[in-house]
Amino acid sequence: MLLHTVSPQVIAAKTPRVLSAAAASQAASTLDVCLGLQIKEIMTAAEQAMQSQLAGPTIALLDDMPADLWTRLSTRLSSSTAAAAQVRLPVHKLLWVCD
Repeated sequence: MLLHTVSPQVIAAKTPRVLSAAAASQAASTLDVCLGLQIKEIMTAAEQAMQSQLAGPTIALLDDMPADLWTRLSTRLSSSTAAAAQVRLPVHKLLWVCD
């Protein structure tokens, strides 16, 4: 599912008519803020996952300078990138916005 911003018109069109245009605009603004915070939290967690997988092992490789240094660094980068790609927020923190 794709997270995206929602316009006040979409909110107003999909909600009962008791929601005023101002309330729809406020709801859209609130959703945008929530989505922005979720994206920031996911990015921070991904950066931390990548750093923990990459920093220590890379320093050790640079200290040892093995013959296959570049291959091992490339492998380490690939695995840390994969770990960062697996970062997810707990379900109770997710805000799903869909059409």
